[in-house]
Amino acid sequence: MGLLAAAVLLAGGACSSGPDVPPPADTLLESKLPDYESWGIHSADELRARLQEGAPGNEDWARTLDDLGDHASALLGWRTVLAARPHDLHAVWHVADQLYALGEYTEALAVLSSAPENGTSSHAHVNRADLDTLECLVLQRYGRSGVDRALCEAGLAGAQTHRAHSAVARLLLRTGDAEGARPHTSWLVDHAAEDATAWFLHGVAEIGLGRVDEAHEAWDTALRLEASHTPAARGLAAELTVPADLIAAEDDYWRAHASLDLAVAGHLYLDLGIFPERVETCFAAADRLEVGPAESQQIWHLSETDRDAAVTRGRAFLQRTRQTDVLLTMGWLARTSGDTAGARALLEEGIALDPRDYQANINLAKVCEDLGDTACVDAAYARALGDPETDDVLLAIGLFVALLVPLAVAYWFVRKRLVRKIAVARAREAP
Repeated sequence: MGLLAAAVLLAGGACSSGPDVPPPADTLLESKLPDYESWGIHSADELRARLQEGAPGNEDWARTLDDLGDHASALLGWRTVLAARPHDLHAVWHVADQLYALGEYTEALAVLSSAPENGTSSHAHVNRADLDTLECLVLQRYGRSGVDRALCEAGLAGAQTHRAHSAVARLLLRTGDAEGARPHTSWLVDHAAEDATAWFLHGVAEIGLGRVDEAHEAWDTALRLEASHTPAARGLAAELTVPADLIAAEDDYWRAHASLDLAVAGHLYLDLGIFPERVETCFAAADRLEVGPAESQQIWHLSETDRDAAVTRGRAFLQRTRQTDVLLTMGWLARTSGDTAGARALLEEGIALDPRDYQANINLAKVCEDLGDTACVDAAYARALGDPETDDVLLAIGLFVALLVPLAVAYWFVRKRLVRKIAVARAREAP
């Protein structure tokens, strides 16, 4: 039994094989339907009807598409709203926000700069200060130097919102002013304690002030809330220690997330058998942000009806480009076909390209469990959860103490840095 597996037992874990990863659903649609229960949707037919009944000028329809991850179609919806209400700052904000999500930064800035001076908002939660905050974020992501701090602070002065504080904090952290950023990150964790991004930014401020233990505590919390938050895991493992580098890593993380959102939306449309024109739009927009997620989702969809064709397509892609998302999908297909050794090789190659890819490491851990390789299991979980060297030391000490004192003391000893992280390592084996 490996150290991680043994620690799960010591802490009251259900089994010795590490975190429980449920079996994958046959289709993406099946796995996603529970996410839409809050919309009052419980079946594929209900989701299909909701998406087909909307019209571009309907705000609720545009919000639904945004929640689905189809930022390209949501942009069309909000453009239609803005055309009908050109003085509505609420519509201006949403158009610019969708462009921001799509990585169309120049166009987003053009929309924000064209907002009418005498404009009003049809919704109380969006005002001109929110436009300033969004412009501050777009300029930072766009990579322009010398972002006007006054612009960011004007957004904050006009609206004490989560986004306004995070915009100012990010700007200060990019420029090395961790001391100035910390009051804003403290506000974030005080007012949004369940938000992983708030804790990540707070950790960046703490590391910038040299407060390593406090930074690790913050990143531990971020990973508890969002186990796949790779920038937090990289900070925890001391791969990145400079605030500006950590914020740049977070930029990449959110671009990858937006790409995956678009790719998943395209896959859902394929599963639902609707909107073929939007399928291509979603996949093309995903590729502009990051190549890989769109191809991965298309391979997964194809595997639902023709596994051999999916494998052929995946191999053809990998002959051109070695990319973690596609390697992850191909590894999953190999494992579910009974080729455990092949799955391990594909997943290890993907991890070599992106060592902190959470899902790849979780899937590799499950493959290594199949193979009975506990050292591989421990290493994969440690990479996924961050701070592997410290965790191994704490685990070894915790196990030794467990032999000498009651189990409760051992539980207390290892819980602070490991058990909390293991508990959140719950993810589908499917890509």
